[in-house]
Amino acid sequence: MPGKYFVSMLMVFEGKETLLTQPEAFNVKPLNNTSLPAPDRKALTEFQLKVADVARVVNGTMNYTNDLITKVAYLRQAALQTPNLSNEFGLELQAIDKELDAVYFAFYGVKAKASDEEVPPMQMTLNDRLSSVMNPHYSSTSAITQYQMDALEIVKEEFTPLYEKIKLLAETKIPNAEKALETAKAGYTPGRLPVWTK
Repeated sequence: MPGKYFVSMLMVFEGKETLLTQPEAFNVKPLNNTSLPAPDRKALTEFQLKVADVARVVNGTMNYTNDLITKVAYLRQAALQTPNLSNEFGLELQAIDKELDAVYFAFYGVKAKASDEEVPPMQMTLNDRLSSVMNPHYSSTSAITQYQMDALEIVKEEFTPLYEKIKLLAETKIPNAEKALETAKAGYTPGRLPVWTK
């Protein structure tokens, strides 16, 4: 946004901060080089900040989902190598794995081996829809389109149940599975500290 800003510099050395300059004021003015300028720059900036925050949470959740998929693969392998665990427990882990796969599919859809033209027609993935909102703003100062506003609302609507599912898996189902593995004295799995009793 155009306006008055301040800049200062400090040095951090061995945990101590030393102010090197007092705050200096400067003014930001828009360049007069925009073909289609947004009539309301403040609304554009607020929308871009909102999109950035949604993207932060969605992308973080996508990465977290990938971490959980890897974790559950380790849990399933440990369960197979632990003789006193029932087959039912293995089926519970398989069900968790399927829930994670469903979330992953909603985020990414079918991955093309070479080109997107290979992918059969399907519902737009969450990742693609979010990209369709974000990408036009990387090098544009034009106004927000109705498509972008609608797409952001769809992302928020579709993401909420996925987020809740991941939260449930991460906070309840997976920790319960890890406790069961520890009780059965299963081998180490990443992120699970074995219980030590003297």
